[in-house]
Amino acid sequence: MGSVRKVLSLVSLVAIASLVIVGLVALLSLVGDRPATSALVLAAVVVGAVVLANLLKPFTPRIKKGTILELDLKEVPAEGSNTSKIPNFRSKPLTLGDTIETLQRAATDKRVAGLILRPRFDLAPRAVIDELREAIVAFGASGKFTIAISDSYGEGGPANGAYNLATACQTVTVQETGFVGLSPLSVEGNFYPDVLARLGIGIEVFGRGKYKSAPNRFTMKKFTPADREQMARLLESFWERSTNQIAAARKLSPKVVKALAEKGPLLAPEALAEGLVDRVVYVDQAIEDTKQQVGKKANLLYLHLYKKRVGKARVKGKSVSVAVIRASGEIRREAGMPIGLGGPTSIVAPDTLVPHIRAAVKDKNVKAIVLRIDSPGGSALASDTIWRELVRAREAGKPLVASMASVAASGGYYIAAPADKIVASPATVTGSIGVFGIRPLIADAKKKLNIHTDEIHTGEEPPGFSLNRKLTAKQRKRIDESIDATYDTFLKRVADGRNMSVDEVFEVAQGRVWTGADAVDAGLVDELGGLDRAVAVAVGLTGAKEGAKAKIKPFPKKASGLSSLRRSKGDNSEDTAAAASLRLSPAALEGLSGVQAHLGFDPRTFWTR
Repeated sequence: MGSVRKVLSLVSLVAIASLVIVGLVALLSLVGDRPATSALVLAAVVVGAVVLANLLKPFTPRIKKGTILELDLKEVPAEGSNTSKIPNFRSKPLTLGDTIETLQRAATDKRVAGLILRPRFDLAPRAVIDELREAIVAFGASGKFTIAISDSYGEGGPANGAYNLATACQTVTVQETGFVGLSPLSVEGNFYPDVLARLGIGIEVFGRGKYKSAPNRFTMKKFTPADREQMARLLESFWERSTNQIAAARKLSPKVVKALAEKGPLLAPEALAEGLVDRVVYVDQAIEDTKQQVGKKANLLYLHLYKKRVGKARVKGKSVSVAVIRASGEIRREAGMPIGLGGPTSIVAPDTLVPHIRAAVKDKNVKAIVLRIDSPGGSALASDTIWRELVRAREAGKPLVASMASVAASGGYYIAAPADKIVASPATVTGSIGVFGIRPLIADAKKKLNIHTDEIHTGEEPPGFSLNRKLTAKQRKRIDESIDATYDTFLKRVADGRNMSVDEVFEVAQGRVWTGADAVDAGLVDELGGLDRAVAVAVGLTGAKEGAKAKIKPFPKKASGLSSLRRSKGDNSEDTAAAASLRLSPAALEGLSGVQAHLGFDPRTFWTR
């Protein structure tokens, strides 16, 4: 059988290469004398490749008994997949959801003996580490072995995230010349008012919420007392959770773990003596020893190849169809370029997200919707448009659950507010219920460059959108009214969604960010857990019998063939465009006086080394 596979593999390579050559010739001819004929040839090539791939499926390599899965993390899995409209014929890296789902499936596969984890990443969102930890611990609890193998957990510097994830494994090894980069957490802020003044750039800020700190970097020289308060609490929450996890895994007390962290990165022999690792051994030796533990039939297989070879998982018995819609990235009014060439696009916009919400509502098989949010917020107007569509989904009778990933703050929380239930990771950064607008002034910078400005206008006073002058008292009053209206609306949206009074929301709002764990106590989150838990909650809201399983239906659906090369607008605005935006004030927030109302928060500060 093995020789047959080799022959078929060779034949398939030749056939596919031939199809690619023919396809390229046809593609180059599209601009030639016979574009219609060339298009038909290209279509035939695509169809032929698909048919050939399906014919060869029975002869693809199979999973052997004694398989040891390898999860090599040079970086942590991304929340969403590449959304480029250009087909990717290479194997894509697994998303976070795919990684967790594949580990769950492998846990019940008798052919799989265990897992080798190689955590080699630098930075990672704390919530991602939590979800991966949970999946790895569950895999080990199924009766299979788990081992973390690395040359070093950090190169002499902090590597809390990589080491923390490693401790999810039953065994942890490190190279003799390596380190365990365990270190207390810290946040540094850079502030630019003096630099901007030197450049001749002024800043006008409009904001509501004493904790809404995004503009501070341009106007302050250090953290404000309010910002210092919320940052300190975030770090404390993260550090307590991390040290507790490590202590439990390594059978140490949290006090001992914190004391070791104070020493700074530990050399491998020190880490071994203190119980932070189980063995000091080179990577190749650790892998070879692991293979010998399994026996002669031991073979290594990357996790993404295992997923590819086992194919799609089938849900047995009665199931409930749950739509999972992802909202990953900054929230803007427009999505911008339809093709993301460098990786996943990082924009959430009504014109791309709303159609998926509507499609899930129209799909009669879909019984509930889970909105997976990984967003620091952005445009207030766009957030409100998305909020409106989610309210309509609930009114249509579809239970809605918000699942918060690494960050669901500001606008990210705004679009979570209408959900029946909100589920967050303990380390999710959320809240930040506040609003700000920022307006640069560049007149002095132009003078430094000897740029002269003149203007003609029709109104009684100069237009407020010019960046060459400060706002007049009348214009500033108008902006303040708009900002107030935006903040009041935000508070009301949360109050309605969380069954709280506006005054109760105000107490936990003011732009303050919370960890998911603290947000439960603040009433902003219902319970803790990852996407799996959110899906389970959604199934429960449908009234399904206890024990009913979920059948995940991802939105957007993957495009295939030539359809993925074009961006269809649909037949009318109902197909693709969001409903008419609900203005938050009589004046357009994103045009008046050059000020934009934002519900933004920068999550990068809270990534874990």
